Amino acid sequence: MSNARYYASYFPEAEEVNPFITELVKKQKLDSVQRLKDGYRDEYPWRYFIENRNIKQIDSLLTWIESLIPQISYDFSVRSLPDAAKEPYLEKSRGWTKDKADFPWGGGGECGFDPCGFEIIDAWYMYYLKGEGIVEHNHFPYPLAFVYYVNTPEGCSSVILDGEELAPEAGQCLFFEGHLFHKVPAAPVDDRCVISGLISYTNHRYE
Repeated sequence: MSNARYYASYFPEAEEVNPFITELVKKQKLDSVQRLKDGYRDEYPWRYFIENRNIKQIDSLLTWIESLIPQISYDFSVRSLPDAAKEPYLEKSRGWTKDKADFPWGGGGECGFDPCGFEIIDAWYMYYLKGEGIVEHNHFPYPLAFVYYVNTPEGCSSVILDGEELAPEAGQCLFFEGHLFHKVPAAPVDDRCVISGLISYTNHRYE
């Protein structure tokens, strides 16, 4: 599923991975709620999934998301080029190494950046209990953001992305540009669970 503002893909290992992540995140959420009741205020775990990639299921999911970023970043940038131009461009990026004399990208836009130059910077969980939601916000200055739907019980809230209501589906990962405003209305049911993340253009492999 895609349009000019977002792209969605389905994680092939969702049936295996999602139940594990749901239980992991639910425990983190309920522990946090209890600590808040006890008078403690935790720092929000913005990098929880980055810092826990040693867990097989987390690493499997993030590795899959990373594998999609080159193609998705290309698709966001292109308006006039034919579809046949995509794979040669991506192959050029995959094959580029530091020892090559030329730096073949510049200027941004269509074919003006390295589609393999992106990195997941933050990845955190959101576990919604009944009545909880998220006010309208965006993720500027990050160029790309994603939300992966881990658990979507019947009747749970949609996401409102740039004014468009999108129904969540477990196993779906939604990618969108970081400046787009979005929100989640108050949840009418418990247990909506997502992983949200931010993607930056780092160019680390050229340093």
